[in-house]
Amino acid sequence: MRGRLRNETSAWEKKLQFMSDLIAEMVKTMKDWRYLEPIFSSGDIINTMPAEGKMFKEVDSIWKTTM
Repeated sequence: MRGRLRNETSAWEKKLQFMSDLIAEMVKTMKDWRYLEPIFSSGDIINTMPAEGKMFKEVDSIWKTTM
C-alpha cells in the first residue's frame, strides 16, 4: 500500500509541476502579447507593414479563441 501511495503522490506531483510550468509560460506569453497588441493595432503600423499586421490579426484571433 505504501508503494502505491508513493507512486500516486509522485504522479500527482509531476502533473502539478507540469501545470505550474504551463501556467507560467501562458502568463509570459500574455505579457508579451499585451505589449505587442497595441503596436500592431496602430493604424500607422498596419499601413507601414500590412502583411505583418494581417498575420498578427489572424494569430490574435486564434489566440483569443484558444484562451
